[in-house]
Amino acid sequence: MQKIQHGATVQKAVGLNVAAYGRIYHRWIKAGGVNPITNEFDWRSDRGRINVFDRGVIVWSSTADAHVIDGFPLTEWITVTLEGGRFGLPINEPYADGIGEVQKF
Repeated sequence: MQKIQHGATVQKAVGLNVAAYGRIYHRWIKAGGVNPITNEFDWRSDRGRINVFDRGVIVWSSTADAHVIDGFPLTEWITVTLEGGRFGLPINEPYADGIGEVQKF
């Protein structure tokens, strides 16, 4: 990993680097810096940005900041057509509620 002014690049293979920056970068570091798979990119609705990692995604929007989506919430989010579906974008981190994993959208 090479830290840059507002983020970092990670070399995945010779000649293949991926980047995380801004609020997604800060959330990525807070989550333990799991390996990124893609570069950060504009999201479908142009309402935010997304970066895909080994165990989930981090989604940023100007209204809800950057949040991890992983595990069961990620599976459900993908199933209902991502942020364009009934869930929209995440507004908090996933958490255990005693029965399973919950995330608010």
